[in-house]
This record gives sequence, C-alpha cells and structure tokens, in this order.
Amino acid sequence: MRLDADAANLRSKIKSDFDLQTLKNLNNKAFAAQTDEEKFKVYSNLYNSSTIPQIKNQAADLASYRVRADESGLPYFDLDYNYSNKSKKFEPDFRSIPRGAVTFDAGSGRAFQKNSDGTMTELNPLTFKPLSQEPDGTE
Repeated sequence: MRLDADAANLRSKIKSDFDLQTLKNLNNKAFAAQTDEEKFKVYSNLYNSSTIPQIKNQAADLASYRVRADESGLPYFDLDYNYSNKSKKFEPDFRSIPRGAVTFDAGSGRAFQKNSDGTMTELNPLTFKPLSQEPDGTE
C-alpha cells in the first residue's frame, strides 16, 4: 500500500513539473515575434474577447501584468471566475492556481502568488514582491 501512495505522489509531482514546463514551452512558441509588444497585443485580444466583465474591462491591465510575469520568468495562471447568485457578479476562484504561480485579480486590481502551504500572498503588481515586504516610507 505504501508503495502505491509513493508512486501516486511521484506521478503527481512529475505531472505538476511537466505542466509548468509545458506551459513555459508553449509561451515561448505561441508568438510570431518574441517582443513584449506582440505578447501584449495577443494577450489583450484574448482578454478583450472574454464574456466576464472584470476580464474584458481590465484587458490591458491583465495583458501588461502577464507580459511582466513572462519576462520575470514567473509562472502565470489566469484566475477562474464563477458567477455568484448571492453577490450577482463574477467572483474570483483561487483554487485552480498552482502553488508557486502568480495571478492577477482584474476585479480588485491586485496581484497574488500562491504559497507552498496553499495560502495567497498579495504582491506588488510592478515588482512581484510581497506587499508585506515593501517599504512603506516609515522606516
């Protein structure tokens, strides 16, 4: 039984590592030109075609953040949004973001990274540094 659990954990880790590497490879092959301007154009068009208002309305911000994440070598994943009958709007769903990846919530204009323990850390969207470690001018 222990051997089966170890094999399952190993398969899961290999799949996770493979998925991140595959994503990086696809990012490198997905653009006719490897310029930031071309990437921004492709991402902007992608986000502008969304049916989710937060994504469509913030397409330029999302595209800009994603280009910066690509340039920094950070694994970026788009947030899922689910419609809430309670709030009558689309709400972000952070569960699909893999550990170590960064994302941008277009509804709030905030950037996040998922930690190894599954919690989310808010990031400065320009520097990718945790906001808790940013100087606040009172030092």
